[in-house]
Amino acid sequence: MLRTAAAAATAAASRARVRPLPPSAAAAEATTAAAAVAAIRSGAAGWGTLFTPRMLSAEWAAGDGGGSWGAPVIGPHESLSLAPSASALHYALQVFDGFKAYRGVDGRMRLVRPDINLRRLATSATRLTLPAYPPDALLPLITQLVNLDAPLWCPPVAAPAPAGTTPGSGKAPPSHEAEGNTSPPSVDAGAAVPTSLYLRPVILSTDPKLGVSSPRSALLYVIASPVGGYFRGGRASRAGLKLLVDTTIARAARGGTGAVKAGANYAGTIAPAAAAAADGCDQMLWVGEDGSVAECGMMNFFAVYASGEVVTPALDGTILPGVTRQCVLELVDGLHRDDEVGRGGSRTWRAVEATLPLTTLLADVQAGRVVEMFGTGTAASVLPVSTIRSGGRDYAVEGGGVGLGDRLRDALDAIATGRTADATGAHPWTVLVGEKTDVEGGGGSECWRRGEPAAPPPLWDGGRRGLVAGKDVLRRGKSRQVEAVGGCRVDSFYQRTLDNRVIPEGLCSGGRLQRWS
Repeated sequence: MLRTAAAAATAAASRARVRPLPPSAAAAEATTAAAAVAAIRSGAAGWGTLFTPRMLSAEWAAGDGGGSWGAPVIGPHESLSLAPSASALHYALQVFDGFKAYRGVDGRMRLVRPDINLRRLATSATRLTLPAYPPDALLPLITQLVNLDAPLWCPPVAAPAPAGTTPGSGKAPPSHEAEGNTSPPSVDAGAAVPTSLYLRPVILSTDPKLGVSSPRSALLYVIASPVGGYFRGGRASRAGLKLLVDTTIARAARGGTGAVKAGANYAGTIAPAAAAAADGCDQMLWVGEDGSVAECGMMNFFAVYASGEVVTPALDGTILPGVTRQCVLELVDGLHRDDEVGRGGSRTWRAVEATLPLTTLLADVQAGRVVEMFGTGTAASVLPVSTIRSGGRDYAVEGGGVGLGDRLRDALDAIATGRTADATGAHPWTVLVGEKTDVEGGGGSECWRRGEPAAPPPLWDGGRRGLVAGKDVLRRGKSRQVEAVGGCRVDSFYQRTLDNRVIPEGLCSGGRLQRWS
């Protein structure tokens, strides 16, 4: 029987100790981040090639009651130390997941349905008898990491818009001195900077033992990568993906691990993807043992029918239950049709999960019954599919589709960036990430002490009047050296200029960083 996630992860903490960056890295972080932002803006940096300087990690050891997790730590992004005999290296005992933290139009960071991703990570771990970190405890750890990384590595693109408004609405955004403005100051306002941090949690076996068995030690770690578009500026993003069918190659088999995010699932797709590229295609259209459509590349597949049905292959144990797939199914069901094909017929779209034989799909594309195709995934959101190549023949959608994929992508983007949020910035699918430090004894950010050569990272006070300690308020730009605040001895009070605005960076007293207002 497979170990349950709950039994495998007892006593898991939801708050990480923060280990400061090395002085040289801390001093250079603003410059390094700015260079990374510029590289992504220009397209010089490939997707997933740049990383923030921090990572979250926790170690697990087997024991009575299913084992336990050690204290989680957020520390410098550094190489792992694994024994050459670690079973992750020999038997692929490794799982991962991936989701994004988005910078909203209001300047705030949001996660979209991270609970689903973290439950899937736990399911994946359980399938491989790895320990699962409880999702409810892992989420606050990840938001803690985002709190530290986002200000420099995912900066706002422009001055924040008021809640409930969108860029171009004609309403002027408030100044940073305005009461209630909770965003950090704009960096290079109006520039096309990265809009998200891609978060990659991983669980792998560190058990230094040869032999196929459940691990007795494991490591959880989470890294963050500032990213732009997955297919930014490429032919696929403009004209749609061209997919190759090769029924002699399978991505997954029934009863296997196709429905979980195990690293081994992806290793076997690299050579077929290269073959597809050599044949002038962008990715594979995977077909199951029964001849039915499964996934396209690393995405879930959708076919849009003129009759109003939006069909995606049913989850049969070989298909990954994508979070974007689930969002699309919920968004599209009952969505009003605004296409020409829909006139005189069904006036709403209907989501359908069903077996989709390849032969049926190709015949429906050829006959014009399929009016659009697209793939969905975290990295790429919603990408159009223009053509399927099977048996040396191309099957293309007439006219390039009916625009449903664009509508869905825009809807998902609106949710992720807060354009559909209520007055408080909330949406049922999103988790807001506050970028203020909330630390006592090293809980949420590096705590700078006198005598350390590097200044602390820039922090933001929530856009209110300043930093509160006791009953006293320190306003921005009013003081550089403070002897006491609210009866507490203050070691130092530093300031930093960002985008021509001076903001407080921190107050340390007895090694404890005071809470922001």
